[in-house]
Amino acid sequence: MNEPERMAELGRRSMETTLEFANIYMESAEQLLKLQLEAAKAALQENAKNARAILETKDVEQLMALRTKLAESSVEKAVDFSRSVYEVASKTQQGITQLLERRVAEFNKNVAGSADRAAKGAPAGTDVAMAAFNSSFAATSAAMETMSKAARQLAELTDSNMRTAAGIATEAVKGTRKSGKK
Repeated sequence: MNEPERMAELGRRSMETTLEFANIYMESAEQLLKLQLEAAKAALQENAKNARAILETKDVEQLMALRTKLAESSVEKAVDFSRSVYEVASKTQQGITQLLERRVAEFNKNVAGSADRAAKGAPAGTDVAMAAFNSSFAATSAAMETMSKAARQLAELTDSNMRTAAGIATEAVKGTRKSGKK
């Protein structure tokens, strides 16, 4: 492939990458907007129902019980909404990570191919410089792989922690409800 063809291919791949990023972000924005609209609609309906229930209370004890029930319901809904938002963000992060990993692997492959072609056409005596380049390139690739692996582990840890926190919050609400019924 000659230089103009390589440049055209580079431009095409850059455009593809940009479009993939845009699609990932648009899907994420669409999902978040849908979540927000559903939450707003549900909140409006829930508030109307709660207002009716408050108006129908007959004494302070009934009002206090209703208040506790409404608070528990609000916490559960907030935890569910947060979990949904986190899932969208996590899915978006995974998509971006996969895209970047593919592009970095492709870039590394292209650089390695270019280095091989350069080595074949290099004048005598450039062996040391090519060896230094290849060593540096290998070290950089290894560092990128290590960072990528660390980022994946961090994402997995964060995901695990979010799920645990959501579970704890849900259990705390259930515990409050049980202790309030005694």
